[in-house]
Amino acid sequence: MKSIFKYIVPGVALLLAAGGCSNFEEMNTDPDTTTKVSPALLCTSALTTMAKFSGDAKAYIATAALPKYVAYAQEGQMAEQYNNIGRGSFTPYAVFPNLDDMVSFASKSGAYEVAPYRGVEHFVKAYILYRLTMEMGDIPCSQAGKGMSEGIMKVRYDPQEQVFATVLAYLQTAAENFSQSSANFSGDIFFGGDPSKWLKATNALRLKVLMSLSAKADNATLNVKTAFADIVRDGRLMESNADNLALTYVDKPNSYHPLYSTNDKFVVNTMMSSFVVDKLKALNDYRLFYYAAPYENATAGADQMEAYRGVDVTLDFTGINTAYNSRDYSLLNKRYVQQKASEPLVLVGYAEQCLLIAEAIERGWVSGTSQTYYENGVKAALAFVMGLDASTVGKAMTQDYIDGYFTGEAAYKSSSADRLRQIWDQKYLMTFLQDCDNAYFEYRRTGWPQLPIDPSTSLNVNAPDKLPVRWMYPSTEETTNKNNLLEALNRQFGNEADEINALMWVLK
Repeated sequence: MKSIFKYIVPGVALLLAAGGCSNFEEMNTDPDTTTKVSPALLCTSALTTMAKFSGDAKAYIATAALPKYVAYAQEGQMAEQYNNIGRGSFTPYAVFPNLDDMVSFASKSGAYEVAPYRGVEHFVKAYILYRLTMEMGDIPCSQAGKGMSEGIMKVRYDPQEQVFATVLAYLQTAAENFSQSSANFSGDIFFGGDPSKWLKATNALRLKVLMSLSAKADNATLNVKTAFADIVRDGRLMESNADNLALTYVDKPNSYHPLYSTNDKFVVNTMMSSFVVDKLKALNDYRLFYYAAPYENATAGADQMEAYRGVDVTLDFTGINTAYNSRDYSLLNKRYVQQKASEPLVLVGYAEQCLLIAEAIERGWVSGTSQTYYENGVKAALAFVMGLDASTVGKAMTQDYIDGYFTGEAAYKSSSADRLRQIWDQKYLMTFLQDCDNAYFEYRRTGWPQLPIDPSTSLNVNAPDKLPVRWMYPSTEETTNKNNLLEALNRQFGNEADEINALMWVLK
């Protein structure tokens, strides 16, 4: 693994907005002095690293193209739009040494309660490991971040089953530490240091990780179904959107929503997918007015669903540009580019938690009424949208609308198979331009919704009729850690091909 600087403090303006420090000099003093690099500062840095999108606006759009939310025109074909996702990155491991030092500094100083920082340490490590293993399969885990502390520069890859066991163990440890914390802690950009909120978020993430293992529900080592049921029974879970673990953007440089720009080419070149638009129309779902803009040639008013039309995202790039130039298809809503502090990015949320429990009930993992959790989850997702700035919206969400939502296609179905598809549809719709990779993970897990694929335009050369199932490993691993890389590939796939269609353990 590439060597890295030990202390990385990204998102300077966001840290300032969160009260992590008062000026730039504070963030660049001697890292070996606990009074100058405090646990609070390292906590802020780690949480920002975990949450903040690291690419530009076009990269953000690309994450939405893979699960078929949007189509991008004009400035060159986007690989993700045509089912080619390339390589992952091990950059997030850079924060691991900082997390270790955060806890060490808290222990040594005597001025900080250690338990909440230990909770943050284990939560962030679990979150990062979970995302990386979901992307690539086997990854460095037991030796991750040991380059500085133990001199292990060529780290081994752990089997994915072992990575998931570590993730779940880390989250259990995080929950225990947050439950033992007696007071608020400094440096938290999400909950103002409230350990009770962190406990709820940790347990909600545990449910998410366990549901990711639905294909391994009978695995004796991970004990998926029992662990899920125990967390639900314990009851220390999110109770409303107020408990969401969400990154709130602010009106400060480097802290804007990723799509905000004075040059709005990324939004004006992005069309809505017909797949999304048609689903929203079938549900009479007002989120359509928040996600999309009326198409230019529409004759209906902006408050009418007929004014919104999505494009077939499987068209070749010439077809996409022809559609774009016709002005007969909806672009993204202008709020994405015009509002510096647009909608928060929900990393772990109450709405998803409810839908996870609804699915678990349908699967027989826990007892309860799945309809109640389904409706509570959808209401929470709608309420989240209702709370957004509606100045560019054709028809605003209201509480009366939300209360009357569950009619027609939105009414809970009679068969369990149909109910599961409803749950997955709602998870897909609420993740629009939020955590789009999670939408892809869910499609990969469930096969639903049935995303449109045209083999004739697909760039997934080895399986043109399918979406790929994983990112390849970082190219640097081929030169800096080749033996461990090849061992991991052979163990997982029976050969040394690092390929986007190779099936990882969690999907087998």
